Amino acid sequence: MIAQRSRPTALLGWGLLLTLSLWAVAAQAAPPIGSRTLQVSIVTSSVVSGQPLMVDVMVMDGGVQDPSFTGTITLSLSPGSLGQLSGTLTTSAFNGMALFNDVKYIASADQEGFTIEAHATDGSSGASQAKMADVVANKLVFDNQPLTSQNGFLLTPQPRVIAVDSTTQVLDTGFNGTVTLDDDASSTGTLTGTTSISAMSGYAQFTDTKYSVLTNGDTYRLVATSGTLSPALSTAITGSANNDPPPQNQPPIANAGIDQNVGIGAVVTLDGSASSDTDGTIASYTWTSLDGITLSDPSDVMPTFTAGTTPGLTYAFELVVSDGLLSSLPDTVVITVQE
Repeated sequence: MIAQRSRPTALLGWGLLLTLSLWAVAAQAAPPIGSRTLQVSIVTSSVVSGQPLMVDVMVMDGGVQDPSFTGTITLSLSPGSLGQLSGTLTTSAFNGMALFNDVKYIASADQEGFTIEAHATDGSSGASQAKMADVVANKLVFDNQPLTSQNGFLLTPQPRVIAVDSTTQVLDTGFNGTVTLDDDASSTGTLTGTTSISAMSGYAQFTDTKYSVLTNGDTYRLVATSGTLSPALSTAITGSANNDPPPQNQPPIANAGIDQNVGIGAVVTLDGSASSDTDGTIASYTWTSLDGITLSDPSDVMPTFTAGTTPGLTYAFELVVSDGLLSSLPDTVVITVQE
């Protein structure tokens, strides 16, 4: 009787072992769920802001290309990339490969780093290695210029010209070409001083230029040129033939805005737009937090920050403005958090 029972038991054991073996073979043959990844490559070696670049995306499974994938792949910028991505950003894969040949990265600053991500319809993703975008100037712009002038005296402020990308107006910090200053063809006066200088980091700052008009009240325009770059044309400048010393420049007046009561967690906007300069224009704004708060842009006329969650909490900010030559006294604004 004992011998007769042992035979079914042995068969059952062999059957269980065979089933487990088949499961193991199946597990080895099928790729694990979620093992597919995207290998993203920015093929273009030197990226120029606003110029087409090539991106290749390879669908990988277990470390090898997966030619069976024909789904849709979409490109986007990784978090922390400050520019913009444009062009054809979505396409279908073929044999496990997606090619993008008209993508453009629009940089917000020269020599800006960025990374491109790819996402497929099956949920797989990947990211490229970081690339650097170069801004190449094709235009000159007057960054600072006089509104009036007086015969025999230096232009105030002295002209400053910058080299930018005409599409984005972003400064080309690598530009160091020669910039030449002249008056336009319709002007009848005389420009003197050093009128050709080499730019540094995209800026050409003139320091000793003068302009003499033939008749009191004549207007003229300045023109800046440099090689093949589009020239810069100033706004109209009114010249004075009076040889008396010009009035002394007065510092501007900072106005940090009225004190504000804000809600918990509110996005607060500071406002320095009421700042003024009686004999010129405001060239720059500088906000300083007296409490260590980080502003969106301390040089913006209207920067923002997010208020805390504690009722009664106060924040104080100082604003100093400059006309390019003189700075104002600081003005303070206080922000109070209320329930």
